[in-house]
Amino acid sequence: MSEPLLPIAAAQYVAKKYHLAQVILFGWDGKMTHVVTYGKTLEDCEQAAAGANSIQDKWNWPEGLRAVPDRIGQIKVDAAAKALRKVADALMAGPHVTITHREVAELLRGCALEEESKLPA
Repeated sequence: MSEPLLPIAAAQYVAKKYHLAQVILFGWDGKMTHVVTYGKTLEDCEQAAAGANSIQDKWNWPEGLRAVPDRIGQIKVDAAAKALRKVADALMAGPHVTITHREVAELLRGCALEEESKLPA
């Protein structure tokens, strides 16, 4: 797959150079509009994507072209896998071990925060 015309690194560069927590870049190449978002934290990523989606809604972009930050999806996958391993380990500890939905949710939240902390600032 070729590199996108407007890479995430461009938005990250703007964020770092100008000390911004969130960046939304739109560009036009004469044929298509391109968009990229960047957020310093997971929450910033989600908010930048929501902002881009809001603009895309105003421009009547097709639903399938909405911004979905790559690292948000990857963090959620990594956190879910880590939480699932912890749940499996707890259940393998003995036949009488139980784990509540709340405990699973707390594990997932903790694992997501752990994964987010690994991201470069």
